[in-house]
Amino acid sequence: MSHADLRVAKATRRMLAFAVLAAALVTLVGRDAAAAGPVTRTWTGAGANSNWTNHANWNPGAPAAGDRLVFPIVAARKTNTNDYPDGTAFKDILFQGSGYTLNGNHVSLSAGLTNFVEVGAGNTVNLEIWGDGGVNCVAGTINLMAANKYNGTTSVTGGIVHAGHTGAFGQFNSTVDVIAGAVSLKDGVTVHNPLIIGGPTAPKLSTEGSSEWRAPIAIAGPATFNAGPGAILSLTRPISGPSLMLKTGPGTVVLSGESTFTGNLRVSEGVLAVTRSEALGSPLGSTTIDGGTLEFDEALVAEPIIISGAGHGGLGALRNIAGINAMGNLLVDDDATISVVMGVLRLTNGIQEAGENLEVTQIGGGTLEIEGEGDFGGKIIVREGWLSARGDLLAAVDIDGGDLVGDGNTGPVRLLSGWLTPGIQGAGTLTVEGDFAASPEGSVHFTIDAGDSHTALRVTGLVSLESPNLWIDGDGDVPPGGAVTLIQNTGPAPIDGEFAFREEGSDLIVGDSTFFLITYAGGPEPANDFVATAESPDSADVEITIASVPQSVPSGGQVAVSFRVRNTGPDVAGSPAVTIGVGAGLGFASLVAPAGWACQTPIVGAPGEITCTRAILPAGPVEQFAVVFTVTGVAAAVVHFTAAVEHQADDPDDSDNVVDAAVVVSAVGQMPYWRALPGLARDGQ
Repeated sequence: MSHADLRVAKATRRMLAFAVLAAALVTLVGRDAAAAGPVTRTWTGAGANSNWTNHANWNPGAPAAGDRLVFPIVAARKTNTNDYPDGTAFKDILFQGSGYTLNGNHVSLSAGLTNFVEVGAGNTVNLEIWGDGGVNCVAGTINLMAANKYNGTTSVTGGIVHAGHTGAFGQFNSTVDVIAGAVSLKDGVTVHNPLIIGGPTAPKLSTEGSSEWRAPIAIAGPATFNAGPGAILSLTRPISGPSLMLKTGPGTVVLSGESTFTGNLRVSEGVLAVTRSEALGSPLGSTTIDGGTLEFDEALVAEPIIISGAGHGGLGALRNIAGINAMGNLLVDDDATISVVMGVLRLTNGIQEAGENLEVTQIGGGTLEIEGEGDFGGKIIVREGWLSARGDLLAAVDIDGGDLVGDGNTGPVRLLSGWLTPGIQGAGTLTVEGDFAASPEGSVHFTIDAGDSHTALRVTGLVSLESPNLWIDGDGDVPPGGAVTLIQNTGPAPIDGEFAFREEGSDLIVGDSTFFLITYAGGPEPANDFVATAESPDSADVEITIASVPQSVPSGGQVAVSFRVRNTGPDVAGSPAVTIGVGAGLGFASLVAPAGWACQTPIVGAPGEITCTRAILPAGPVEQFAVVFTVTGVAAAVVHFTAAVEHQADDPDDSDNVVDAAVVVSAVGQMPYWRALPGLARDGQ
């Protein structure tokens, strides 16, 4: 028999079962039942206690084995106790009224239990139900709170059956069949019974806590799966069937089975969490997110996904938790939010759209990577994370806190805040089909490793730079005169504006020592490109000397030493730094530095380093640093007066960039002697 025939057979059996149930109810409630059959005993609760064996509690008298037990709308002592011996067999139990609680010993029912309550809060069964019968709920609420052992089916054609125990639905091979109404699970309940659910009114399986259905589920008609606030409903086994699944409620439903259902799945509230790629069933169906969130950390290549809305609590209609996951078929039905918390969500066929002028907002700290050639022509707003354009993305992109990267194509781009980083891993060109505009809060990041290894931006429309930041890193290994086109402007007009602090003709350094001259009017005619050209390195011969070196220094005293720095040219020395050591046996006392230098010193009396910097050191005059040291070394020890100078220009002779003078410490109270002019020395100078 085929799967289709099996489904038809199951549906037919369900209809026959319902008809038999209705006929049975007519018989049960009739007052003119055949005298030869089981006696119908109706609870009155008129006795002096609540025991079942009390004759005064029943009409006509206490039941015998095999009788039918009816609990009517009106009765006293609705909380009562089965004090018959364990396992006493009755025909069946019928609830016509509400508010009953059955306690006591377990019963064996050959025809099962029926709940047919039109009004009221429901009934609770704390005693165990055994036997070949099942449980039928036609209307009202029935709470099954015991570990039941019945063999029959739990049939729900209306009302609510609440499982307050893992064994509430009888033997684990007994089926739960929900045609209408609902089944609810208590927090902590794990169900092992097969479930058939579905009908014209989309019956419901729900939980208000953390519950699990650990058995196969067949979707025989539209069905609803609901999780209350903070609740988690885990469906861990395969789901089959051809019909619609609805996810409702603010909580989470988790799908982790290897499912084959071919119907559509709609998430209108809360979170649907998917833990394996097969959990969404056959690719013949689709998953629609229109108010809730689809959360996953697995590839969902085959399943068509349709999204709209910001998702549950703004989490995103799609929420990629972690990992590198592919999604093959994504359709945007209305404005939507995609969250990539960590990892990469790769859209292998791009994004499709169901309307015009739609917006997709990207959040999260991961990467949304778009490949393929989707037809989405709306706008993507990158609030957080990375949008990686690897294919042909028709959409406009607003970068507003995130980062646009890639070597594919996009529509017009506005850099409002955040980063634009063309290329992938330091190479490649990102093409903007349309205008590119960058604001002062945005940053553009290029990489130059070599003349043939760099990143670039190609723009086919207008280029507008409203003083955005410019960042260029890499090795900068470009020979002098080599030009690197960073923005290829193929649009109809020259570049409008400049990068912040990067005016036309200025230079910048990339790597250790390569200077580049920048222009906004470079490249071939009409010369509208942003180009960086490697310059010949500056040459500056910078030296540092000690003005005079003492022959000895007194222990416990102070000594003044002057260090002189000079740039003999021919070019300016960029970013010079002078470092003066306050080594062992010495402590820092004071410093007088030349104008224009910013210095950091050790704590007075302590050793360390004096570091002084400035922007440039022109060729020409001597710059003198006067330092007073405290001598902390003992007599006969040796102290060192050291200094070094560094800068960014090419230094043809760096042998004079370091000085080191060793001096002996004299006894306490002796004056220092100085080496100044040949053959001359004066005490105390």
